[in-house]
Amino acid sequence: VVTEARIAELHRLGVRGFDLDLFFPLDSAGAGSRSLYVGHPRRLRQAWARSPALATSREWRRNKSVFGLTSAEVLRASGGALLSADALLALASRLPGLTLALDLKGGGQQPRYGAHLLYLARQVAYR
Repeated sequence: VVTEARIAELHRLGVRGFDLDLFFPLDSAGAGSRSLYVGHPRRLRQAWARSPALATSREWRRNKSVFGLTSAEVLRASGGALLSADALLALASRLPGLTLALDLKGGGQQPRYGAHLLYLARQVAYR
């Protein structure tokens, strides 16, 4: 799991570039509620396959996709450890010379992908 502390530590050690995957949960659809999280959907699916935190999620039991989870379920499954895109961008603005390559997952599969990509582009431009 990518954390602020880990990125800051690697930056301190001289690592200046990070290639990170992002995804969006099911309830990230409203104009003011576009939550994006750092993590690769397939790897998270593997890590959370038997998570007791997701035992009550009907959508998770049905298709095991992070795109079917709510933000609360994502945070519960990760123990609150997943880094949000907003926190990542705020961190990047504080670390000189940091370069991020961001890959928003879900293209071609998720109907809300375009809206989330536009949101991400605006957030990057704003920072």
